[in-house]
Amino acid sequence: NKVDAWNLLAQYLPIGGVVLLAWAGLFISEVLIRRIAYHEVSLQRGYGIYKAINWVSVFGFLISVTLGFGAITVKDQAWVGYLIQLLPAGSFWQQAQLGLAISFFVSALFPVAFGIRRIKRQEAEVLAIENRKNDLLNVPF
Repeated sequence: NKVDAWNLLAQYLPIGGVVLLAWAGLFISEVLIRRIAYHEVSLQRGYGIYKAINWVSVFGFLISVTLGFGAITVKDQAWVGYLIQLLPAGSFWQQAQLGLAISFFVSALFPVAFGIRRIKRQEAEVLAIENRKNDLLNVPF
């Protein structure tokens, strides 16, 4: 029984797609909300401006992946498609793999709904750090 690699890939691609698109939605949304550059030193430290874990984004990622998995169909995988089963059998929406779009848009809207205040606070801290750095330029050592 020969396994066709392309069919196998096409069969499981939606699972990886849901995860990838959920991450991409969060990333793109956060980058578009920011108006100034990241503070590079704080990105490298867990105690910096950005903290070690952004729990809002983690929660948004989990919600969008859960909804995305519920709205895709994968042959021989009963653990996905639990939301699609609520629709009439054989309908267009059961075959449309809407979970891909759902995972992207839910995760992209999450920072807009719950992260703008946090991002603006981080940007204010970055500007304050940069201003202090410039204040020290004229101090003789």
